[in-house]
Amino acid sequence: MCNRCLDPQEETHLCEPDECCECSGLLDAFSGCQILPCAHKIHEDCAITMIQNGIHTCPICQRPIFDSPG
Repeated sequence: MCNRCLDPQEETHLCEPDECCECSGLLDAFSGCQILPCAHKIHEDCAITMIQNGIHTCPICQRPIFDSPG
């Protein structure tokens, strides 16, 4: 949990956890979360595996996972 959106009086977590766009596993600050140029989030290990397998687009929107030089 991020501990920034906890309601101290209710002791509940107010935000929804994010999911990895590749494996749908939950993301947190300790899972090596990466944010792709399209703003979808992915585990660092999932991103590495995708790149090693020749996949260079977001699994959700198919945009390139690398920013093109401008």
